[in-house]
Amino acid sequence: MTITIQQSMLDTKSLSDKSQLILKLIPNGLTWIDLSTSQLAPHYTFQSESDLILAVLDGLHNTKLLFIPSLELCLDPEKLYAMTTAELTYIVDAASGGNIEQAIEVCDTYNLQSNTQLNSVTQKMLSKCGVKSNSLFEAMSISDLLSLDAQFSRMPKTPNTTILKEASSLALESAQTPRDFADLMSFNLVVVDKLDITDNDVASRNKAIWQVMQALNPFAMELLNCPQLSGSTAEDEITQAVSTWLDYGNSIGFCSNARALLQLAQNLELTQLQESVIAKATADYVGKTQMFLRSAIIQPPVLLQDGTCLTYAVESSNPSTQLSLDPHGCLTLDYMTFH
Repeated sequence: MTITIQQSMLDTKSLSDKSQLILKLIPNGLTWIDLSTSQLAPHYTFQSESDLILAVLDGLHNTKLLFIPSLELCLDPEKLYAMTTAELTYIVDAASGGNIEQAIEVCDTYNLQSNTQLNSVTQKMLSKCGVKSNSLFEAMSISDLLSLDAQFSRMPKTPNTTILKEASSLALESAQTPRDFADLMSFNLVVVDKLDITDNDVASRNKAIWQVMQALNPFAMELLNCPQLSGSTAEDEITQAVSTWLDYGNSIGFCSNARALLQLAQNLELTQLQESVIAKATADYVGKTQMFLRSAIIQPPVLLQDGTCLTYAVESSNPSTQLSLDPHGCLTLDYMTFH
């Protein structure tokens, strides 16, 4: 078999230092490359060394994620290319039984969390919410854990454990995924806080939450329209794609109905639930959102640890904003909250 990258024939020594180090983290990775390049057929072509690494990992182990046992770390190998060669060497040394302290420092620098860290944080929070044993949270993937961790960090402050458990229990009635749960739980907490009904009885609190959800839901469903992109993921290309999408009279929506509900609850007044009032408030919020995005300075992308999507921070102190691009090219608002 022969391998070319951007029309150049490959042998192991012609790979960059980073790629050779990453291949050492894949069991039999370097061996496979050596064997493959010593044969004439078949022929494989890759656009980049990172594409080759992903193909080796998938071909040998049928997975897109690299697991480093000594660090209990699961990640997309693309994340390793952001490191310096020296930093990556620390990771490889730790993986082969060497000192792990420097490797842990590198992981902290790049906000890479071990399975133990993620499980500890999420399980502690789920326990506090009183839902740890619910079947929705059984056998969670690293994507689920990362999603919960991110959303818990943005969760509204909770006045007491009783309110938190009520909000969590109510969220489970319609949540389809762990991420759904976190959004719906936060929605419930926002409603309780904004309506100042902490001291009400459980039944009246739940009724109030249900009424707000029913009133906002039709408008939340209209905020799921998102551009579908292909090609470059650089920030200037994303900026252009956003501008073009808005020029056609579209709005950039959210990734799910639960996320849209949460964003509306955070940005709208909830004391008047008449359809006409909510329609105007939603239109004002969407208008402010699109106006802001037209002139926004979008930052370079950050690949999530599990490789599921790219996130783009938007330079601003108000509103707090982040965009996400999933593997299918769907660009969505993660959140946009005006302070």
